[in-house]
Amino acid sequence: MNRYVDYSSDRRDPSPHSAGFRAWRSILHLSPRGTQAFEDAHSMYQSLKSCLASRHEPAEQSLLYAVSRASAAGPQRPGSPVRILVQTRTEPNWTPLLRRGFVLTASAHWTEQIWHPGQLATIAVTASPLIIQPATLPPRDRPAGTTVRDWFRGSLQAAGCSHVTAITYSGEITTRQRDEPVIMRRFNARVKVVNTARFATFLASPLGTNRCWGAGLVLATSE
Repeated sequence: MNRYVDYSSDRRDPSPHSAGFRAWRSILHLSPRGTQAFEDAHSMYQSLKSCLASRHEPAEQSLLYAVSRASAAGPQRPGSPVRILVQTRTEPNWTPLLRRGFVLTASAHWTEQIWHPGQLATIAVTASPLIIQPATLPPRDRPAGTTVRDWFRGSLQAAGCSHVTAITYSGEITTRQRDEPVIMRRFNARVKVVNTARFATFLASPLGTNRCWGAGLVLATSE
């Protein structure tokens, strides 16, 4: 397994108002066997979780990931998983997945980003802004009357961002959770970082729901 350090942020000397985001990021390329095994989202989640050094840390805080998939098999079936980007607080050990033949290659790198007040950033995330409930119940995690775009803008503003522009989002990505649909969308935006502490926390935390199904990993690139 390859390891390296990635200092991917603005390298200016930090000010007292700067804040840092630090995490391990890994890229896993799945084998045909891994693709088949990880068609089941629960199996994927448990397999990834088993490779963390600290298994006692709450999974929702220590494990976030985004899945790249092949072309969708239909409107109600997502494409097969082929590549996974994983973010963890502790260094993972992907050897078990390599030995089982689930993963062809695995690389892990330590990422450090220092964010400064007023810095511009591009945001990308696949997120699930709500969980579909039975028709008799209202959706969770989204205030009544708001749109998907409003939800995303509000999340960015709560994360210490201003001048939220260029918001785009894709159509629905549907997978299954215990025979119920899980709706996810790919979001993008351009923001100005105002509160760096909130923003650093935002990058280390899941956005929305269904994080165990590959939703919620926020990626920020400095401009």
